[in-house]
Amino acid sequence: MEPGDPTRAAGRFFALGPPVMSVADRLRLGLPTILVLVGFALAGRFLDGLVTGLGTYAVLFGAIPGRRHRALVMAVAGIGLVTAVCAGILAAGSLPWTLTAFLAAAVLAVVLDTAVRLGPPGPYFFLLMVGGGGVVGAAGLGVADVVPGLALGAVIALVAAVAGPDRDPPDEDGPAAGVCERLTWPHPDAVVFARVTVATVVTFAALTLVGDAHPFWAMLVVVLVLSFPGDRDALLVRTAHRVAGTAVGFLAFWAWTLVGPPTWVAFVAMGVLLWATMSLAPRNYGLACVAITLLALLMTQALLPGEPPARMALDRVADTLVGAVVAVACLLLIRPRRAATETDRSDRR
Repeated sequence: MEPGDPTRAAGRFFALGPPVMSVADRLRLGLPTILVLVGFALAGRFLDGLVTGLGTYAVLFGAIPGRRHRALVMAVAGIGLVTAVCAGILAAGSLPWTLTAFLAAAVLAVVLDTAVRLGPPGPYFFLLMVGGGGVVGAAGLGVADVVPGLALGAVIALVAAVAGPDRDPPDEDGPAAGVCERLTWPHPDAVVFARVTVATVVTFAALTLVGDAHPFWAMLVVVLVLSFPGDRDALLVRTAHRVAGTAVGFLAFWAWTLVGPPTWVAFVAMGVLLWATMSLAPRNYGLACVAITLLALLMTQALLPGEPPARMALDRVADTLVGAVVAVACLLLIRPRRAATETDRSDRR
Protein backbone atom coordinates (compact mmCIF):
# COMPACT_ATOMS: atom_id res chain seq x y z
CA MET A 1 0.00 0.00 0.00
CA GLU A 2 1.12 3.52 -0.70
CA PRO A 3 2.11 5.85 2.16
CA GLY A 4 -0.92 7.78 3.30
CA ASP A 5 -3.37 5.01 2.25
CA PRO A 6 -6.51 5.62 4.36
CA THR A 7 -7.34 1.91 4.44
CA ARG A 8 -4.00 1.06 6.00
CA ALA A 9 -4.29 4.02 8.40
CA ALA A 10 -7.73 2.83 9.53
CA GLY A 11 -6.37 -0.67 10.00
CA ARG A 12 -3.56 0.65 12.19
CA PHE A 13 -5.96 2.82 14.17
CA PHE A 14 -8.27 -0.03 15.16
CA ALA A 15 -5.73 -2.86 15.28
CA LEU A 16 -5.15 -4.64 18.59
CA GLY A 17 -1.66 -6.11 18.70
CA PRO A 18 -0.60 -9.17 20.69
CA PRO A 19 0.51 -8.80 24.34
CA VAL A 20 4.23 -8.20 24.73
CA MET A 21 4.36 -9.21 28.41
CA SER A 22 2.91 -12.17 30.26
CA VAL A 23 0.18 -11.63 32.84
CA ALA A 24 2.70 -12.54 35.57
CA ASP A 25 5.15 -9.87 34.38
CA ARG A 26 2.42 -7.24 34.18
CA LEU A 27 1.28 -8.03 37.71
CA ARG A 28 4.85 -8.03 39.02
CA LEU A 29 5.54 -4.61 37.51
CA GLY A 30 2.13 -3.06 38.16
CA LEU A 31 1.40 -4.19 41.72
CA PRO A 32 4.15 -2.11 43.41
CA THR A 33 2.53 1.16 42.33
CA ILE A 34 -0.92 -0.04 43.37
CA LEU A 35 0.32 -1.19 46.78
CA VAL A 36 2.25 2.05 47.38
CA LEU A 37 -0.72 4.25 46.52
CA VAL A 38 -3.19 2.17 48.53
CA GLY A 39 -0.87 1.89 51.53
CA PHE A 40 -0.23 5.62 51.77
CA ALA A 41 -3.91 6.38 51.16
CA LEU A 42 -4.99 4.11 54.01
CA ALA A 43 -2.44 5.88 56.22
CA GLY A 44 -3.93 9.24 55.24
CA ARG A 45 -0.64 10.42 53.69
CA PHE A 46 -1.94 11.28 50.26
CA LEU A 47 0.80 13.62 49.03
CA ASP A 48 3.51 11.23 50.20
CA GLY A 49 1.70 8.47 48.34
CA LEU A 50 1.58 10.48 45.12
CA VAL A 51 5.29 11.30 45.30
CA THR A 52 6.34 7.73 46.11
CA GLY A 53 3.98 6.42 43.45
CA LEU A 54 5.63 8.75 40.94
CA GLY A 55 8.98 7.23 41.89
CA THR A 56 7.68 3.75 41.10
CA TYR A 57 7.04 4.84 37.50
CA ALA A 58 10.65 3.81 36.85
CA VAL A 59 9.18 0.30 36.75
CA LEU A 60 8.13 1.03 33.16
CA PHE A 61 11.74 0.17 32.22
CA GLY A 62 11.49 -3.19 34.00
CA ALA A 63 10.38 -5.43 31.14
CA ILE A 64 13.71 -5.72 29.32
CA PRO A 65 15.38 -9.17 29.28
CA GLY A 66 18.58 -10.03 31.14
CA ARG A 67 18.53 -9.51 34.91
CA ARG A 68 21.95 -7.82 35.15
CA HIS A 69 21.19 -5.41 32.34
CA ARG A 70 17.73 -4.82 33.80
CA ALA A 71 19.22 -3.97 37.20
CA LEU A 72 21.61 -1.47 35.59
CA VAL A 73 18.82 0.12 33.55
CA MET A 74 16.53 0.34 36.58
CA ALA A 75 19.25 2.00 38.66
CA VAL A 76 19.91 4.54 35.90
CA ALA A 77 16.18 5.09 35.36
CA GLY A 78 15.59 5.63 39.07
CA ILE A 79 18.39 8.16 39.41
CA GLY A 80 17.30 9.85 36.19
CA LEU A 81 13.69 10.05 37.37
CA VAL A 82 14.60 11.64 40.71
CA THR A 83 16.96 14.11 39.02
CA ALA A 84 14.43 15.05 36.33
CA VAL A 85 11.58 15.65 38.78
CA CYS A 86 13.85 17.77 40.99
CA ALA A 87 14.98 19.78 37.96
CA GLY A 88 11.33 20.42 37.09
CA ILE A 89 10.60 21.59 40.62
CA LEU A 90 13.60 23.94 40.70
CA ALA A 91 12.71 25.39 37.30
CA ALA A 92 8.98 25.73 37.99
CA GLY A 93 7.65 29.22 37.38
CA SER A 94 10.55 30.29 35.13
CA LEU A 95 10.13 29.82 31.38
CA PRO A 96 13.87 30.13 30.54
CA TRP A 97 14.93 27.69 33.26
CA THR A 98 12.17 25.22 32.43
CA LEU A 99 13.12 25.19 28.76
CA THR A 100 16.77 24.76 29.77
CA ALA A 101 15.79 21.80 31.95
CA PHE A 102 13.85 20.22 29.08
CA LEU A 103 16.71 20.63 26.61
CA ALA A 104 19.29 19.33 29.09
CA ALA A 105 17.07 16.33 29.82
CA ALA A 106 16.74 15.60 26.10
CA VAL A 107 20.52 15.57 25.56
CA LEU A 108 21.27 13.61 28.73
CA ALA A 109 18.55 11.11 27.83
CA VAL A 110 20.30 10.29 24.56
CA VAL A 111 23.63 10.01 26.41
CA LEU A 112 22.12 7.58 28.94
CA ASP A 113 20.42 5.56 26.23
CA THR A 114 23.71 5.27 24.35
CA ALA A 115 25.54 4.16 27.49
CA VAL A 116 23.12 1.55 28.83
CA ARG A 117 20.48 0.96 26.09
CA LEU A 118 17.46 1.86 28.18
CA GLY A 119 14.80 0.18 26.06
CA PRO A 120 11.07 1.02 26.28
CA PRO A 121 9.59 3.49 27.20
CA GLY A 122 12.67 5.22 25.78
CA PRO A 123 14.99 8.03 26.86
CA TYR A 124 12.47 10.85 26.45
CA PHE A 125 10.61 9.49 29.48
CA PHE A 126 12.83 11.83 31.47
CA LEU A 127 11.42 14.90 29.70
CA LEU A 128 8.02 13.87 30.98
CA MET A 129 9.44 13.66 34.49
CA VAL A 130 10.80 17.22 34.19
CA GLY A 131 7.28 18.32 33.29
CA GLY A 132 5.86 16.25 36.13
CA GLY A 133 8.25 18.02 38.48
CA GLY A 134 6.75 21.32 37.36
CA VAL A 135 3.28 20.11 38.37
CA VAL A 136 4.63 18.87 41.72
CA GLY A 137 6.31 22.24 42.26
CA ALA A 138 3.02 24.01 41.50
CA ALA A 139 1.51 22.01 44.36
CA GLY A 140 3.96 23.71 46.73
CA LEU A 141 6.37 20.83 47.24
CA GLY A 142 10.13 21.44 47.23
CA VAL A 143 13.07 19.21 46.40
CA ALA A 144 13.62 18.25 50.04
CA ASP A 145 9.97 17.23 50.30
CA VAL A 146 10.05 14.81 47.38
CA VAL A 147 13.52 13.22 47.20
CA PRO A 148 12.92 10.61 49.95
CA GLY A 149 9.60 9.49 48.47
CA LEU A 150 10.86 9.44 44.88
CA ALA A 151 13.95 7.46 45.92
CA LEU A 152 11.83 4.98 47.89
CA GLY A 153 9.53 4.50 44.90
CA ALA A 154 12.47 4.00 42.55
CA VAL A 155 13.99 1.37 44.87
CA ILE A 156 10.66 -0.47 45.06
CA ALA A 157 10.49 -0.42 41.26
CA LEU A 158 14.05 -1.77 40.99
CA VAL A 159 13.31 -4.66 43.35
CA ALA A 160 10.13 -5.56 41.45
CA ALA A 161 11.92 -5.45 38.11
CA VAL A 162 14.97 -7.47 39.17
CA ALA A 163 12.69 -10.12 40.68
CA GLY A 164 11.63 -11.08 37.17
CA PRO A 165 13.03 -14.02 35.18
CA ASP A 166 16.52 -13.82 33.70
CA ARG A 167 15.77 -14.14 29.98
CA ASP A 168 18.41 -14.00 27.27
CA PRO A 169 18.51 -10.58 25.58
CA PRO A 170 17.97 -10.47 21.80
CA ASP A 171 21.01 -10.40 19.55
CA GLU A 172 22.27 -6.88 18.87
CA ASP A 173 22.47 -5.64 15.28
CA GLY A 174 26.11 -4.64 15.38
CA PRO A 175 27.82 -2.13 17.67
CA ALA A 176 25.77 0.73 19.09
CA ALA A 177 26.27 4.17 17.61
CA GLY A 178 27.94 6.81 19.76
CA VAL A 179 26.22 9.95 21.01
CA CYS A 180 27.81 12.19 18.38
CA GLU A 181 26.81 9.82 15.59
CA ARG A 182 23.26 9.49 16.92
CA LEU A 183 22.84 13.26 17.04
CA THR A 184 24.37 13.89 13.60
CA TRP A 185 21.91 14.58 10.79
CA PRO A 186 20.33 12.58 9.15
CA HIS A 187 20.68 9.73 11.66
CA PRO A 188 17.15 8.58 12.67
CA ASP A 189 17.86 9.44 16.31
CA ALA A 190 18.90 12.96 15.28
CA VAL A 191 15.59 13.39 13.46
CA VAL A 192 13.66 12.25 16.55
CA PHE A 193 15.78 14.49 18.78
CA ALA A 194 15.15 17.51 16.56
CA ARG A 195 11.42 16.88 16.37
CA VAL A 196 11.02 16.34 20.11
CA THR A 197 13.13 19.31 21.20
CA VAL A 198 11.66 21.78 18.68
CA ALA A 199 8.10 20.68 19.43
CA THR A 200 8.71 20.82 23.19
CA VAL A 201 10.18 24.32 23.08
CA VAL A 202 7.51 25.69 20.73
CA THR A 203 4.61 24.15 22.63
CA PHE A 204 5.82 24.99 26.12
CA ALA A 205 6.87 28.54 25.28
CA ALA A 206 3.69 29.37 23.34
CA LEU A 207 1.31 28.07 25.99
CA THR A 208 3.26 29.65 28.84
CA LEU A 209 3.24 33.03 27.12
CA VAL A 210 -0.56 32.92 26.69
CA GLY A 211 -1.01 32.11 30.37
CA ASP A 212 -1.67 28.36 30.28
CA ALA A 213 -1.22 27.10 33.83
CA HIS A 214 -0.22 23.58 32.76
CA PRO A 215 1.64 23.58 29.42
CA PHE A 216 3.11 20.24 30.48
CA TRP A 217 0.03 18.49 29.12
CA ALA A 218 0.58 19.59 25.51
CA MET A 219 4.27 18.78 25.90
CA LEU A 220 3.25 15.30 27.02
CA VAL A 221 1.47 14.88 23.69
CA VAL A 222 4.41 15.92 21.50
CA VAL A 223 6.93 13.80 23.42
CA LEU A 224 4.81 10.64 23.48
CA VAL A 225 3.96 10.99 19.80
CA LEU A 226 7.27 12.10 18.29
CA SER A 227 9.62 9.91 20.34
CA PHE A 228 7.87 6.73 19.19
CA PRO A 229 9.80 4.71 16.58
CA GLY A 230 7.86 4.44 13.36
CA ASP A 231 7.28 5.83 9.89
CA ARG A 232 5.26 8.94 9.07
CA ASP A 233 1.95 7.10 8.77
CA ALA A 234 2.47 5.27 12.07
CA LEU A 235 3.16 8.55 13.87
CA LEU A 236 0.13 10.23 12.30
CA VAL A 237 -2.01 7.33 13.51
CA ARG A 238 -0.40 7.68 16.94
CA THR A 239 -1.38 11.37 16.95
CA ALA A 240 -4.97 10.43 16.09
CA HIS A 241 -4.88 7.85 18.87
CA ARG A 242 -3.73 10.52 21.29
CA VAL A 243 -6.55 12.94 20.41
CA ALA A 244 -9.27 10.27 20.41
CA GLY A 245 -8.00 8.63 23.60
CA THR A 246 -7.82 11.97 25.39
CA ALA A 247 -11.41 12.78 24.41
CA VAL A 248 -12.67 9.45 25.78
CA GLY A 249 -10.49 9.84 28.88
CA PHE A 250 -11.99 13.29 29.46
CA LEU A 251 -15.51 11.81 29.33
CA ALA A 252 -14.44 9.11 31.80
CA PHE A 253 -13.04 11.79 34.14
CA TRP A 254 -16.25 13.82 33.82
CA ALA A 255 -18.26 10.75 34.85
CA TRP A 256 -15.80 10.18 37.71
CA THR A 257 -16.33 13.70 39.07
CA LEU A 258 -20.12 13.25 38.92
CA VAL A 259 -19.85 10.13 41.09
CA GLY A 260 -17.25 11.72 43.41
CA PRO A 261 -15.53 8.62 44.87
CA PRO A 262 -13.42 9.06 48.02
CA THR A 263 -9.72 9.85 47.73
CA TRP A 264 -8.54 6.35 48.59
CA VAL A 265 -10.58 4.96 45.69
CA ALA A 266 -8.88 7.47 43.38
CA PHE A 267 -5.49 6.20 44.58
CA VAL A 268 -6.45 2.60 43.84
CA ALA A 269 -7.65 3.71 40.41
CA MET A 270 -4.31 5.43 39.69
CA GLY A 271 -2.41 2.23 40.31
CA VAL A 272 -4.79 0.19 38.17
CA LEU A 273 -4.60 2.79 35.39
CA LEU A 274 -0.79 2.62 35.33
CA TRP A 275 -1.06 -1.16 35.00
CA ALA A 276 -3.60 -0.70 32.20
CA THR A 277 -1.25 1.71 30.45
CA MET A 278 1.60 -0.82 30.54
CA SER A 279 -0.70 -3.53 29.22
CA LEU A 280 -2.41 -1.55 26.46
CA ALA A 281 0.31 0.79 25.13
CA PRO A 282 2.09 -1.86 23.01
CA ARG A 283 -1.24 -3.21 21.71
CA ASN A 284 -3.32 -0.14 20.84
CA TYR A 285 -2.08 3.31 21.82
CA GLY A 286 -5.56 4.83 21.56
CA LEU A 287 -6.87 2.56 24.31
CA ALA A 288 -3.77 3.27 26.39
CA CYS A 289 -4.39 7.02 26.00
CA VAL A 290 -7.77 6.64 27.68
CA ALA A 291 -5.99 5.22 30.74
CA ILE A 292 -3.15 7.76 30.51
CA THR A 293 -5.59 10.69 30.37
CA LEU A 294 -7.68 9.53 33.30
CA LEU A 295 -4.52 8.75 35.32
CA ALA A 296 -3.00 12.17 34.65
CA LEU A 297 -6.24 14.01 35.45
CA LEU A 298 -6.68 12.11 38.73
CA MET A 299 -3.07 12.86 39.74
CA THR A 300 -3.41 16.53 38.83
CA GLN A 301 -6.67 16.79 40.75
CA ALA A 302 -5.02 15.22 43.81
CA LEU A 303 -2.01 17.57 43.61
CA LEU A 304 -4.06 20.69 42.83
CA PRO A 305 -7.41 20.16 44.58
CA GLY A 306 -8.34 23.84 44.31
CA GLU A 307 -8.62 23.72 40.52
CA PRO A 308 -12.18 23.13 39.21
CA PRO A 309 -12.24 19.62 37.66
CA ALA A 310 -14.37 20.53 34.64
CA ARG A 311 -12.19 23.48 33.67
CA MET A 312 -9.02 21.45 34.25
CA ALA A 313 -10.25 18.67 31.98
CA LEU A 314 -11.45 20.99 29.21
CA ASP A 315 -8.13 22.86 29.29
CA ARG A 316 -6.30 19.56 28.93
CA VAL A 317 -8.37 18.64 25.88
CA ALA A 318 -7.48 22.00 24.32
CA ASP A 319 -3.81 21.45 25.18
CA THR A 320 -3.98 18.03 23.53
CA LEU A 321 -5.23 19.58 20.30
CA VAL A 322 -2.42 22.17 20.40
CA GLY A 323 0.16 19.47 21.04
CA ALA A 324 -1.24 17.34 18.22
CA VAL A 325 -1.03 20.22 15.74
CA VAL A 326 2.57 20.99 16.73
CA ALA A 327 3.50 17.29 16.59
CA VAL A 328 2.07 16.88 13.09
CA ALA A 329 3.79 20.07 11.90
CA CYS A 330 7.18 18.92 13.23
CA LEU A 331 6.62 15.44 11.80
CA LEU A 332 5.96 16.82 8.31
CA LEU A 333 8.52 19.64 8.33
CA ILE A 334 11.50 18.11 10.17
CA ARG A 335 12.75 15.16 8.12
CA PRO A 336 15.80 14.25 6.08
CA ARG A 337 15.78 15.89 2.66
CA ARG A 338 15.80 12.56 0.82
CA ALA A 339 12.84 11.25 2.83
CA ALA A 340 10.98 14.51 2.31
CA THR A 341 11.53 14.38 -1.45
CA GLU A 342 10.40 10.76 -1.70
CA THR A 343 7.31 11.45 0.40
CA ASP A 344 6.36 14.50 -1.64
CA ARG A 345 6.64 12.45 -4.85
CA SER A 346 4.48 9.73 -3.33
CA ASP A 347 1.87 12.27 -2.21
CA ARG A 348 1.68 13.72 -5.74
CA ARG A 349 0.79 10.29 -7.09
